[in-house]
Amino acid sequence: MSPVNPPDAAQPLRILHLVSSQRWTGAAEPAALLAREQLLLGHDVHFACIGGSSFERKLAELELPFVPGFFFNRRLNPREFLADLRRLRRLVDQRAFDIVHCHLPHDHWLASFALRAPGSRRDARTAVIRTIHREGKPYRDLAHRWLVGKGADRVIVVSRSQRRRMEEEVGLPPSRIALVPGAVDLERFHPDVSGHKIRRIYKIPKDARVAGMVARMRPHRGHHQLIDVVEDVARRVPRAVFTVAGRGELKAELIERIRNHDLRTHLRRIGYRKNDLPQMYAAHDVIVLLRPGSDGTCRAMLEAMACGRPVIGGAVGAIEDTIEPGKTGWLVPPGNRHALVEALVDALAHPDKTREMGAAARRWVEAHATRRRQAEQTLQVYREALARRPAASLTRAAAV
Repeated sequence: MSPVNPPDAAQPLRILHLVSSQRWTGAAEPAALLAREQLLLGHDVHFACIGGSSFERKLAELELPFVPGFFFNRRLNPREFLADLRRLRRLVDQRAFDIVHCHLPHDHWLASFALRAPGSRRDARTAVIRTIHREGKPYRDLAHRWLVGKGADRVIVVSRSQRRRMEEEVGLPPSRIALVPGAVDLERFHPDVSGHKIRRIYKIPKDARVAGMVARMRPHRGHHQLIDVVEDVARRVPRAVFTVAGRGELKAELIERIRNHDLRTHLRRIGYRKNDLPQMYAAHDVIVLLRPGSDGTCRAMLEAMACGRPVIGGAVGAIEDTIEPGKTGWLVPPGNRHALVEALVDALAHPDKTREMGAAARRWVEAHATRRRQAEQTLQVYREALARRPAASLTRAAAV
């Protein structure tokens, strides 16, 4: 069928977000916060995740309508997958969703089988959107090529490098890919927050110059790389203190390494901070983030910038897209020890420069990384996808 004109931007859409997760981590948090902003913009938004989980409880706190009844068993239990398939089809029929937005591979396979099966009349009525949240190499086998090529109307990526990989390695046409960067809560994370309490708790001197990493403690995130350069930096900036904050499988290993380090008085392990995360950023002069995690938008980077802290980042993915070297932070080539040392020395030895860059970082996120901006960009992707669907989609959208 031939495409029709896109729906009026003033028309509210019926949107269903799918996240086959039970934890408030990875893709879960950015997906839920996007959905909440869409709800605030007047759209009919529903959310499905694994029931009875911490994730569901967070959705309740956000006052997001929750759709129960899905198993979302990522081990692909045939009985449960077929039950979810039937559940999704009934849901789309009953509630006439314009958009099914998938945030993880399992969600996407489910939606593609439910709504993109050959001959399915549902193919004419609902746009399927997939966001790839994680930075990394895409699957290139025939099944996954079909999934992103035929099983989605649009694929949203969060970095330029992701978009390039989808074009060059998967062969997806540029017109099917949309870049929608990450966002941050500017009301919660702001420069007026005080970090004095955190410094006091972890016995960090008032005159210390503090650099820290806020990232899940996994092998690829760069915690050991930061600890490796402590001696080199402290020799040139004697008041330097380095922190590692978070949790994960490297926790015990990192605790032991800090405990036995020759310069352990320059090191602190800050536990997993949740309720006072803005204060934790404020206790630092500069934040270090060397690799993206399961959320490719690098949420910690945006949160630190919103708190007026510049970032030393690895030149990878969304980090490279976001940091303006010499203005809002420093970019270092992955694995380059010398570049990391020089960036840390520059940040910690020149407090006035670092403060100016932190103020510029705040201005950058105010201009480019608001939740409203992200929601509006995503809604535009939806409307472009619906514009390529048959007229049945828009007839239903107009009736909302």
